Amino acid sequence: MQALNISHTAENRDVQGKQALKISHTAENREVQGEQALNISHTAENTEEQGKQALDISHTAENTEVQGKQALNISHTAENRDVQGKQALNISHTAENRDVQGEQALNISHTAENRDVQDTQALNISHTAENRDVQGKQALNISHTAENTEVRGEQALNISHTAENTEEQGEQALNISHTAENRDVQGEQALKISHTAENRDVQGKQALNISHTAENRDVQDKQALNISHTAENTEVQGEQALNISHTAENRDVQDKQALNISHTAENRDVKGKQALKISHTAENREVQDEQALNISHTAENRDVQGKQALNISHIAENREVQGKQALNISHTAENRDVQGQQALNISHTAEDRDVQGKQSLNISHTAENREVQGKQSLNISHTAENREVQGKQALNISHTAENRDVQGKQSLNISHTAENRDVQGKQALNISHTAENRGVQDKQALNIFHTAENRDVQGKQALNISHTAENTEVQGEQALNISHTAENREVQGKQALNISHTAENRDVQDKQALNISHTAESRDVQGEQALNISHIAENRDVQGKQALNISHTAENRDVQGKQL
Repeated sequence: MQALNISHTAENRDVQGKQALKISHTAENREVQGEQALNISHTAENTEEQGKQALDISHTAENTEVQGKQALNISHTAENRDVQGKQALNISHTAENRDVQGEQALNISHTAENRDVQDTQALNISHTAENRDVQGKQALNISHTAENTEVRGEQALNISHTAENTEEQGEQALNISHTAENRDVQGEQALKISHTAENRDVQGKQALNISHTAENRDVQDKQALNISHTAENTEVQGEQALNISHTAENRDVQDKQALNISHTAENRDVKGKQALKISHTAENREVQDEQALNISHTAENRDVQGKQALNISHIAENREVQGKQALNISHTAENRDVQGQQALNISHTAEDRDVQGKQSLNISHTAENREVQGKQSLNISHTAENREVQGKQALNISHTAENRDVQGKQSLNISHTAENRDVQGKQALNISHTAENRGVQDKQALNIFHTAENRDVQGKQALNISHTAENTEVQGEQALNISHTAENREVQGKQALNISHTAENRDVQDKQALNISHTAESRDVQGEQALNISHIAENRDVQGKQALNISHTAENRDVQGKQL
């Protein structure tokens, strides 16, 4: 099997303390018990030394095999802090899909913490959805906490919500403990709600419907708390179906903070399987006439052909901080069942635009693990684009790692491009790298295309390199073809070095035939022509014999008006 290890680091720092881009990307695809195991560690760190915007993203997607099944573990952290004490966004997201007793078990831990250093509003959300396999059944446990405290003694909203769906006597049993506590430090209003609904196996059937509303409006024109909570546990085709709709709306706190939370957990029976759908939205708008935190989180676990399929869509949008647009994150982890196999698709986008009127960091990351002809295939597309730093274009990286199954073999295709253009009005570094490993007639064939182009350094053209290593399989043999070109033209108005190198090893009538064509041409050194070399070594099979033909030419013309 193929083992793919990719380590990628892009570091773009600005000496004047404006923009610093650090990207560390590692994709490791190893074989665990005959299966492909994908481990991706992705870090994008964008700090700013003047204390304006700091974007730290740590993303890990780990797809290992537990008891012959694919297990998806995702750890995602987006931290956006402001040194001036205005807005601090900390998001820690973990989706863990493990195989427990031959079933998929989904564990989601989601934390969104939005605190204000000026003691105005503090939003803390801790959300955990745990779907475990208890005695062959799916058991959904949800722990949801929304804590909105206010340091100046105006309003304090504390919500602790737990929905536990366990199996008692072979049936689903729903236990809900819900507490909403709203106290006023100045002794005006104190709202305490403690609610417990326990539904256990009555005559072997489940039928629980709860509608709960706590409304606390207009306390000295300060705080307005509206909570609408519904837990509905009905029986669909003799199975347990849990539907929870939870909304906490906190609007108009001194015209400063507005907290809107919409939470839905739906567990329905699809073809006799438990299917978990969670839609969680925390919207925090208008902080000092600015828009701060928008989070849309969806975890959908559906049954596709009797398998558990995990789809996660996570969006954290933080726009317009001090009249600027700061952090946009779109995260999707999709684990679907393709032909009875687990297929992991991850699309990750972190977009940080318009910092001090400049565009800084755009990251598009896609990891797609699909099942082609019963094999695991890894496709990774990674793009880090950092454009217009101080009116200049800095770093563009396009990285693709594609591991597909061609005729039952693992084939690795890597396309890597690092483009750094327009540095101080100059064009600096262009790199195009492609490593293609395909299975041709059950053989491993390695094709590498490498280009390093460094043009226009101080108005001069410096280094052009084109490198190709092609290892194809011709009539059941390994054939190595190498084409190498190093072209260095116009250095200080002069033309210096041109090299064309080709090594071709092909199979002619089941024999190894080596053909080498080598040319070194150095023209126009100080207005003179110096060295021309043409070298050919040809080894062909003539009537089953090895025949070596060498043609060598060294031509040195016009040295100081002389011919040598």
